[in-house]
Amino acid sequence: MNHKSCLIPVLLFFGALFILDALFATDLLKGLFTIGFHLLLGSIMHAVASFPYAFGSVSHALWTLGILLGAFLGLHGLMILLSWKSVRWKLPQSASVFALVLLLLGGGSAAMQAARTAVLLTVQDEILVSGRDYVSKSISNGRQLVTAMRIYASEHDGRYPDQLEELIAADILESGSLTTLNRVYMSGEVPAPWIFLRGLRDDAPDNLPMFVSPLPVTGNKYLIAYNDSSVSLQKAAEREAAAQRWREYRAQRANLEGAKP
Repeated sequence: MNHKSCLIPVLLFFGALFILDALFATDLLKGLFTIGFHLLLGSIMHAVASFPYAFGSVSHALWTLGILLGAFLGLHGLMILLSWKSVRWKLPQSASVFALVLLLLGGGSAAMQAARTAVLLTVQDEILVSGRDYVSKSISNGRQLVTAMRIYASEHDGRYPDQLEELIAADILESGSLTTLNRVYMSGEVPAPWIFLRGLRDDAPDNLPMFVSPLPVTGNKYLIAYNDSSVSLQKAAEREAAAQRWREYRAQRANLEGAKP
């Protein structure tokens, strides 16, 4: 096809957009260029961000490319040996065969991985939480646990239970629900039970912690579930400050209870 015949429809298309912009101020050209620029920039940023997850390091990427190049040259040499008596084997033909092999291997591996992930998600949906979903899942678990504790306190003169299993005895949570909620997910780690800070009451200050993640959930931040049912990501310094507030509250409660006749 002639390049000029392809260029004319493109020029007519953008010319029409320019006329519409001039007459009706539609900003169609601006919108198209903005979308195109964002798609290009987004693709580059996504590729850069995905590089460490795909290859791990630059040396690993170069090593992988070297293996692929060696495999391609080996395949090309093999094809030349197999076809030397008949037709001369050319490099584009080897490239086509190599691309087909990679496509078949990649498609098969992707299908196997998809099937494996589907099975794991079916049988271990509470264990495998992808992306940043593990953070929102942990936050939801913390909020529901505190809510269950507050329901218990409303039926027991404002006192929280000393053991989480008392929530089951009080018919507030079922055994399976408690097992599910008493999990906090860490990136790349198996979920662990919350650290339960006992001794609070529902009339305690809102900023006192009730549940704390044993390890950082994302980066260097811990999850803290407070007495007011809020859950937030906090650094180690705030985690320690919250634990100190809890210790001081426990000490004050012990002094008050000890002073009672």
